[in-house]
Amino acid sequence: MERSRDAISAERCQGDGAPRPAHGTAEGARVETGATGPVACNLASANPPACRFTTRRRSISRFMEWDRELTDELADRLWQEPDCLIGLGTPVSAGDRCTVVRLVWPHRETPTGREKRTIAHPSDAAGQGASADRVAPVMKSTYALKRFNLRGPLHTMVHWLLPTRARRGWRFGRQLRRAGIATPRPWAYAENRLGPLRFTAYLLTEYVVGEAFQRWIDHPDQHSASEWEDVAAEFGRFWRRMEELQLVHGDMKGTNFVIDADRNVWVLDLDSMRRCVSSWDFARARARDWARFVRNFGDRRDLIGLFQRHVR
Repeated sequence: MERSRDAISAERCQGDGAPRPAHGTAEGARVETGATGPVACNLASANPPACRFTTRRRSISRFMEWDRELTDELADRLWQEPDCLIGLGTPVSAGDRCTVVRLVWPHRETPTGREKRTIAHPSDAAGQGASADRVAPVMKSTYALKRFNLRGPLHTMVHWLLPTRARRGWRFGRQLRRAGIATPRPWAYAENRLGPLRFTAYLLTEYVVGEAFQRWIDHPDQHSASEWEDVAAEFGRFWRRMEELQLVHGDMKGTNFVIDADRNVWVLDLDSMRRCVSSWDFARARARDWARFVRNFGDRRDLIGLFQRHVR
């Protein structure tokens, strides 16, 4: 039986995690970049702004930019074998346009060359024992990894020289976080290239735990009136902030918003987002965004009215 590309990649990715040669070149070029000045940070927001340094790396066949707080091992693996990481993840969605997986990292149970650290036994807290050498626990993180698939020769040629959707997701994710809008932290993006030509691209972000807004709409009675008011108010703040930034989302379906346990509204899938070039362009695109958002509610006029009150 023929195995999928992702299953084969997962097998190749298993191992000791030792560094491999850089993709496409023995020494990938790195460029350190960072913020050019102070950035106002709203520390009370659901997620801190993206005021952090990034690193860039390029070769003839790949380009990558990532947050310098990303672990070196994961950054190296994304540079060398991004499809391998797709194979290791738990599928979230798979379609012609993109593949999304939930990735827990480190993937293996224990790290290679693990360090022995002196960790006090729990009984030491009460002064009842001596410290012993134990292996420090490995802290795992959960990410969302999205691969933007090629969609045929014509689509590929049209997009050869255009910014990839992964780059747009990276750029606007950092911009929204600086503006205090709750969106998953973008950790890295990578592009398969041939010189200046762009092909398959990958976007690594924070994985947000919550409930899809579309599920709220499909089961409205599972939430109280006060909970709906809180979510509508959060959405209203997002909507007005987008107007201040002159940005439109481009894909306002209910599955692109997630409600967490604190009823924060998280905005996902920023690869269709754009900044409008004129007030006329913004008014038209924003009207399309609103029309698409309203379609999520079907015939629930009460919910539509609730959100209309909060976006004014």
